[in-house]
Amino acid sequence: METFQFNNDGFSFKQLKFIQEYGSNIATATAAYPEFILMKSKPMLSAYSDRLQDRTVTNLLELGIMKGGSTALFNAMATPQNHMAVDVYKHESGLDVLAEIVANEGRKLLARYDISQSDTKLIVKTFEEHFGVAAEFDVIIDDASHNYDLSLASFNGLFGRVKPGGFYAIEDWGWAHWGGAFQQSDHPEFGNTSLSTLILQCVMACTAGMAGISRVDVTPDTVFIHRNQSVLPDDFALERSFPTRGRVFTGA
Repeated sequence: METFQFNNDGFSFKQLKFIQEYGSNIATATAAYPEFILMKSKPMLSAYSDRLQDRTVTNLLELGIMKGGSTALFNAMATPQNHMAVDVYKHESGLDVLAEIVANEGRKLLARYDISQSDTKLIVKTFEEHFGVAAEFDVIIDDASHNYDLSLASFNGLFGRVKPGGFYAIEDWGWAHWGGAFQQSDHPEFGNTSLSTLILQCVMACTAGMAGISRVDVTPDTVFIHRNQSVLPDDFALERSFPTRGRVFTGA
């Protein structure tokens, strides 16, 4: 895989420039093709590069678009034949231009800004109608709300559609254990179940062998849940996929 060429404010990759922004600056940061705003660190880039460099990706699904940088990056890294990204809010980005360029290469890129990550039936329907193939994915990346309930709904509705050998990535899973504003009672997610609870459920389901999970790779930023050969039921629910000796698991 082509390497990242880093500079003072980001890096270049395959004729695209990625400007790395974090924190409050992201709200006002703007860019136009071939530049994209991206909220990903060097360790995150390495983690994805390690897992994508030898992988053939036909179908890729992203939950969360933000400023468009992740979508541009994953399209360049994985060169999927069919790539769909969904969100409920549209920021200006260069994805429209990128979609035209991708089409000239014989591939397809669709960004939709009117689909919630939790509406998995609409995600599946939209993908199949637009691309004309079954909604079966080599890679799914959840970088959307980071809310436990919404992320669990996404996982329950979509993990069964990850192809055997593929993976489902969940980013920023540890926010409840970060310092600063995340520990303050006025934070919007303060009273909610932590996203790390979903990761713990994946680990327990993995050892129980009941959720189609072959292994769980944990990094400080992203968790990669790998899919095995098991066929999951239509009513699959991760939270019911491991025994607890009669105890109630409430998470964090």
